[in-house]
Amino acid sequence: MDSTISDLLTRLADIQKYAYDHHITNYWIWAGLVILSLIFVALGAGAALWMSDSKLSGTFAIVNGLIIGLNSGLGFGNSAQFYRQLAADAKVAIYDLESNKTSNQLKNSQEVYRQLQQKLAKDLPVGTGPK
Repeated sequence: MDSTISDLLTRLADIQKYAYDHHITNYWIWAGLVILSLIFVALGAGAALWMSDSKLSGTFAIVNGLIIGLNSGLGFGNSAQFYRQLAADAKVAIYDLESNKTSNQLKNSQEVYRQLQQKLAKDLPVGTGPK
């Protein structure tokens, strides 16, 4: 029974670390996209104002750049949220298992592990994720 618990703790910890790493990575990508989009907004607005006398076209360039940048950033934000929830679920299962270590708790943690693995399998391409 003890080896089963330690094996499960290891697998849950792998999922937690994997999810946490991806959560951080996705936030860095999201921040980079927002900064990049703001640079393009400034360039687009400058070009639009330089090419025509109309301030309206410059405003359209700014709004368009913001919409494109934030839209692409939101996808990474949602992805980061998925991984953050996954890491939190794994952390709770680890805490429950380490604090109780009863056979009933082991079954519950195994069920949580199975659900986390299904979540990962559904949302990730084949061949990725913790081993």
